[in-house]
Amino acid sequence: MSRRPRRPLHRYSFPLITGLFSLTTLCAGLALSTVPEDSMWRFPLLLGPIVPAAGLVIIATRYLLARDELEQRVQMIAATVSLLITVTFTLTYGLLESRAGFPSLNATWTALLILVSWIMTGNIVRRRYR
Repeated sequence: MSRRPRRPLHRYSFPLITGLFSLTTLCAGLALSTVPEDSMWRFPLLLGPIVPAAGLVIIATRYLLARDELEQRVQMIAATVSLLITVTFTLTYGLLESRAGFPSLNATWTALLILVSWIMTGNIVRRRYR
């Protein structure tokens, strides 16, 4: 009897932990709206999504370490360029915010910029090595 090849664990764990992170963030947000301002439970509720976020970091690290040298190099270049894009954008926007009166942005936009630039740069670098 032939055995089917095992699927990598990250195919299941990454969507699961991302869903868990989203669920805990949603539940924390809903619970915070019902908890009084002076309650001692506000701080633990805010820290709740950190546990699945730590799991996400562990899973992503294991995934990258399991890849071959070329994919690791592609990811390193993509992460470096993404960092440079994000630093340039945040410093420029911070200057525009303080000197030109631009509106203040939420930190969520910075995280989104990091992810989008990392994905786009990864695709561009991957094409280069084909």
